[in-house]
Amino acid sequence: MSEKKTLTVKLVRSPIGTRADHRATVRGLGLRRMNSTSTLEDTPAVRGMIDKVPTWSWWSDHQELGKIMELNTIKPSEGAKHAKRRVGRGIGSGLGKTAGRGHKGQKSRAGGYHKVGFEGGQMPLQRRLPKRGFKSALLKYNAEITLGELQAVEAAEVDLLTLKQLGLVPQRAKNVKVIKSGELSEKVVLKGIGATAGAKAAIEAAGGALA
Repeated sequence: MSEKKTLTVKLVRSPIGTRADHRATVRGLGLRRMNSTSTLEDTPAVRGMIDKVPTWSWWSDHQELGKIMELNTIKPSEGAKHAKRRVGRGIGSGLGKTAGRGHKGQKSRAGGYHKVGFEGGQMPLQRRLPKRGFKSALLKYNAEITLGELQAVEAAEVDLLTLKQLGLVPQRAKNVKVIKSGELSEKVVLKGIGATAGAKAAIEAAGGALA
């Protein structure tokens, strides 16, 4: 005859102030006080009683140890969530009556706020300051590499796709230029890649070319 399975149930939360049927379920499990335990036969009826009060009981058997994680028992860690500030709910909160807005004035009214930077009608600071210069939005598509980085590629022909695969330029780069920084001793043929005058001379001196 096979050995009967048992469950050990522990009361980890007080049922005081809860529904009467839930308190009766806790008593039916043999739990009378906090942290008390009870060993019961593993039957569908017992598991149904445990499922009825899942947040108050901790159970284990020979197959599974620890607290059961269920969708209806998951909750954030202690201190991870904060209660929303509730204003206009009495003076005891410190935010009653005027709800933290003070007395009268534009800011105390509903819809009384203005746009950011508004200075009452006078010329705002962001318009008073002089503007100078221009930065093109297309610069994000430009990239550059040095002669030293080109030397490390170790390829006879280099194009934009090769540089992207090696991570030398961003994936969104469309225009790449070689600048004269570092040394180049290998013959390299550049396809679809530009170069400064000094870098072009160094590439050609090493036997390379710009296609």
